[in-house]
Amino acid sequence: MRVLNLVSGPYGEVIGRWLAAGGADVQSLAVTDLDWVVIGPQKALAGPAGVSAVVTGPQGWARMDANPVAPRNSILSLLDWKRNWIDAGRATLPVICHQLEMREMD
Repeated sequence: MRVLNLVSGPYGEVIGRWLAAGGADVQSLAVTDLDWVVIGPQKALAGPAGVSAVVTGPQGWARMDANPVAPRNSILSLLDWKRNWIDAGRATLPVICHQLEMREMD
């Protein structure tokens, strides 16, 4: 497995060494001021199915807002989430439960 390890904080090198110890071919790149950071489920890293996260910096928000084809009026619109939650002063986003996990709770 080849991995690009974006080192943006004090633990980045630790994660890179951990991946390399597991047999990954790791290339580390030190970065600062990221516009977007996106993570998704990774079975090899024991991540749960259907869980993803995104962190967006000021330039990332500006680029999305300037994009006329960026999703609007949709649960998929990060701009709508920002306007309705972050800009409205809410500190946390609501939980959107994973469909399969909710079906199991029935």
